[in-house]
Amino acid sequence: MHDEPDTGRRLAESPWADEQTRQHLQVLVEGVATLAGFAQSSLTLRRDGQFEVVAAAGVEDGFVGTQVPAASIENELRDADEWGVWRFVP
Repeated sequence: MHDEPDTGRRLAESPWADEQTRQHLQVLVEGVATLAGFAQSSLTLRRDGQFEVVAAAGVEDGFVGTQVPAASIENELRDADEWGVWRFVP
């Protein structure tokens, strides 16, 4: 058996929205990445004490659906650039 280090990340067990909504969010995330000139972009939502990646651009396959403990993301957000309601983590 191959032991992987525990990163605190796991995949969501059930999607939070229908396929059409996820497709719309994917277009939004890709547009933000293109317009802002970012190599990567993702949209995460807080769900049950976790942040869940619901759409992403420029990242590896399988990244969407990843859940990360809220404390990990909140630490990153403290140092994020604030653009109105949006937060950008370098």
